[in-house]
This record gives sequence, structure tokens and C-alpha cells, in this order.
Amino acid sequence: MSAKPNIVIASTNKSKFSETFIHDQVEYLPANVHYIHTNSLPTKYGHNEKMFLDNTFISRFKIWFRKKYLNQSQEYILKDHIKKYLLKNNIELVLAQYGPVGVEIMDICKSTNIPLIVYFHGFDAYRNDILEAYSQRYKKLFNIAKNIFVVSHDMDKQIKTLGAPSEKIIYNPCGVNPSKFSYIDPSKNPSNFLYVGRFVEKKNPIMAIRAFNEVYKSIPESKLFLVGDGILKTKSEELVNFLKLNEAVIFMGIQPHNQIHKLISKSRAFIQSSICPKSGDKEGTPVSIMEASFSGLPIISTKHGGIVDVVIDKKSGFLVDEDDYKSMAKYMIQLSKDSSLATAMGKLGNKHIKEHFTLNKNIDTIWSTIQEIIH
Repeated sequence: MSAKPNIVIASTNKSKFSETFIHDQVEYLPANVHYIHTNSLPTKYGHNEKMFLDNTFISRFKIWFRKKYLNQSQEYILKDHIKKYLLKNNIELVLAQYGPVGVEIMDICKSTNIPLIVYFHGFDAYRNDILEAYSQRYKKLFNIAKNIFVVSHDMDKQIKTLGAPSEKIIYNPCGVNPSKFSYIDPSKNPSNFLYVGRFVEKKNPIMAIRAFNEVYKSIPESKLFLVGDGILKTKSEELVNFLKLNEAVIFMGIQPHNQIHKLISKSRAFIQSSICPKSGDKEGTPVSIMEASFSGLPIISTKHGGIVDVVIDKKSGFLVDEDDYKSMAKYMIQLSKDSSLATAMGKLGNKHIKEHFTLNKNIDTIWSTIQEIIH
């Protein structure tokens, strides 16, 4: 075994803007990390996105031959190529990001005797359609996997109800990269509020806008910055138009870390309005909240998923019931008017995140688990 082990990180996406935690693990784990990605059963590998089944004439002919004369499916052939890749590169462990990826790759790991760890993050543990498609195969996954990472205490309970043995589960929320954020004093900022997240049902941007509308009635100089994109963006823009908030609500689109930090440095508080929709989808532990809290912003959010793990209610922020936009607005107004409270909550949040929710802590837990398995 080499001093620096060869491992694979497998994920469904390579460039999804909301999955910086996966990119950080690829970058910072002290191993020779091979990154395979794109779809639950990965079709590409490496940062240059090479195809496991390339499009050359010879490759296409071999695939055609195997399908026609060996009666092998496209999935079988792809799994065979992934298996050969793992063996050729002397892979000693696979870390599958998300439950469905673990399911699709578990038989390859079992047949090659390569240890598997699976990392659950949110939708893969809760969403009804995912559980309908995968819950039976999850039981097999839990048997094959050496360990199962979860990002919240709520998810720990949920994974156990799906059949995961408690001795395999490791609580390991993603964390803030301290090199990309620094502390600011929110009391010096105007009544600006920041939302960072996808415009999807579980993130509930509509609630954030409704809450801000109540704030705007009392504090007309206040502003709401919305960072992100998604299927609910048009509906959100329509609501802003209807409420005549066009001058006060700014849609920023997708932004890199350095721009988000600039927005944090001009904001009084961070808001997150997550809910559990009819689909059953739920947050894990949002990294955006950790980043804002680390940076000194008080958090106003909902009692949802792993948010209750990172926000200390009435100390580092305020937690309200899902969809209770009026209570959210009340606390936004309170923090606007009480600058000393904003500073005190921000300081406590910064301390809490530093102690419990950093990238280093996340990487250390993954790495110590890997070492324990492969040694």
C-alpha cells in the first residue's frame, strides 16, 4: 500500500454551484483522489471529463459487439469499465456522494473487494420519489458500506428508520472553509438581508420575500439580496413585482465565494426559509448558513433539518416555524433596530461555527475514517 492511498470520490455532478463541499473534499483530502462523476452511475472521470465509454469508432464498435453478440446492456458495459478503472488505478476505497450513487456503485465495490463509504446529504435521505426508487436497495447498500456519513442529527434518525445500523453511521456535517470567509461586525451595516440558495421548493424563497415585504413596510430603506437560481426564480420575480419591491429586492444570480463574502460584509443578517414540501425533500445542514454565521451574521431561519444543529436559537440567531414569515419579519426588524444584539449574536455564531463546523473538522473526520478502514 502506498503512503498516499488512491481513493475515488464519486458524485452525480462535477460543476454544480451548490456542491462546493464535494469540490473541497476532492481538493483537501490528503490522498491521491480520483474523481468520477456525472449521473448516479458515473459516466465521466477526472476534471477534464473523460468518458468511461468514449465516442471513438473502435469503442463504439466494441460496445455494439458486446450488446449484439454477448447480450450485455449499456449499464453492464459501463460498470465493467468503471470496475477496470478502479483496478487499474489501484483504488483502495470509494467515497460515494449521495445514496443513489452508492447504490449504483456498490456491486462494483463488492466484486472488487474495495471498501465503500456513502455520504448522505439531504434529498437522498428524504425525498419520496428517491425513497420509492431506492429504499429497498438502500438496505443492501447499508450492508455493503463500511460507514455512512450523515450531515445532521435529524438525518441520523431518518437513515436508521431506513435500515442503517447505528454503529456504521457517522455524524459529519460539511463545514466552512475559513480561508474564504472572515469575521465582520454586522452592527455597522444597514438593514440589508442576505439569502443564498437555490430557488427550489424546499429552500422556499417565496417565504423570504414575504418576510422582507413586512420589514420594508417598517424600514423602507432596507434591502434584500437574493443569491442563487432555480425553477422558482420566475415566480419569485413575479411576487417582487406584485409587491412593488423592485427597488428593494435585488436578484444577484449565482455568485462565487468572494462575491458572497462581499454581500455578507454589507448585510445585517442572513435569512433562510427552508421547509419540507409535499415531496418530502429536506435540507441536510446548509453550508451557506455556516458561512454566514462564521462571518459574524446573525441567522434568521426555520426549524428545519440540520439548521437546528448550527443555529443556537435566541443566541446566534432566531429560529421560526416553517412558513411563519411574520415571525421571521419580526426578528429581521428587531435585528435592524438593535445593532448590539446583531453583534452579540454574530460573535457567538462565529465561535460556534469555529468550534464545530469547519472544513478542517469535516476533512479530518473523513480522513480518519478512511485510514481506519484501509489500514
